[in-house]
Amino acid sequence: MTAVRYVALWALIVLGLVTAYAFRPEAEYIYKRVAGAAMPSRPISSGGGVETFRKANDGHFYITAELNGREVELMVDTGATVIVLPPDDAEALGIAVSTLRFNRPFETANGRVMGAMTRIETIRIGQIDRQDVPAAIVPDVGKPLLG
Repeated sequence: MTAVRYVALWALIVLGLVTAYAFRPEAEYIYKRVAGAAMPSRPISSGGGVETFRKANDGHFYITAELNGREVELMVDTGATVIVLPPDDAEALGIAVSTLRFNRPFETANGRVMGAMTRIETIRIGQIDRQDVPAAIVPDVGKPLLG
């Protein structure tokens, strides 16, 4: 009788492994949905260059991106035309802020401010990679913005 139990147990283990293998795409999709709900700034990749993000509790959308190899959380700003970074974040990305000319006016939610244009070498959001992306360095911007 013990041998029958072992055979049944191994049959169940093999059946479970085959089932898990057969449903791995669905399991990956469920994992991405759960991870997206737990961490709204992380993308849910649905393939074809499409990344989906969930709205945070404060009503904004935040995206964790990799800029010049460093993770940065960006707030999505549909009114911005470029990525906007505070000087401290720009310095952390290897941008020499002290060499930039802050001579370009920007309209922000807090009024008009002077900023400097620069370029980010690489940006990665989920499966999307871009190089040589324009960005603005704006003092007192608060959070980095994705425009």
